[in-house]
Amino acid sequence: IEDLKAVQAALEAGTPIRKQTFNNAQARSVQDIFLVSSLPYLVALNIGEDEVSNTDALEAELSSVVTGPGTGSAAIAGSLEMELAQMDPAEEPEFRESLGAGESGLERMISLSHQVADLITFFTGNPNEVRAWTVPRGTTALKAAGKVHSDLERGFIRAETVSYEDLMRAGAWAAARPRGLLRLEGKEYVIQEGDVILFRFKV
Repeated sequence: IEDLKAVQAALEAGTPIRKQTFNNAQARSVQDIFLVSSLPYLVALNIGEDEVSNTDALEAELSSVVTGPGTGSAAIAGSLEMELAQMDPAEEPEFRESLGAGESGLERMISLSHQVADLITFFTGNPNEVRAWTVPRGTTALKAAGKVHSDLERGFIRAETVSYEDLMRAGAWAAARPRGLLRLEGKEYVIQEGDVILFRFKV
């Protein structure tokens, strides 16, 4: 209880959990209770089509208000995004560019959500399928293997890893190997954004 008194005082003064700094005892106590202000905070400002050209300025103003760790904000023209989403996918990028609408609102919100929640994405695949997996930043190869399947974690041997950019430059997994782009990583390796991984295991 004593550990939480300072936390309570800060909350009553208007400082959310995500903006507070804790000692070890306070951090343990806060983890045991659910406090809404400990969650990531994302603000989306819905703007009109006539304000699209002013998006950067609006987002700068918004970011000056929505500050601190675990927070993020964006200005999205909701009605325009709905119209663009209903277009022929082949025509949508060119039309979006002509309007100066930039990256799609959906892609921006996904990216921002990952950033606010401090998540990263890694990939696994085979000749028939590629899958993306989302894990907290700082996740080890062992825990990432468990995200894919518990057997991979239980029988983990190593993670054959290449960055997405290197794999695209090589053109194929088999081509990346002789170029020295593949890395053999152990269970304590910390997964990086965009890693493409082949987990070796035995159970």
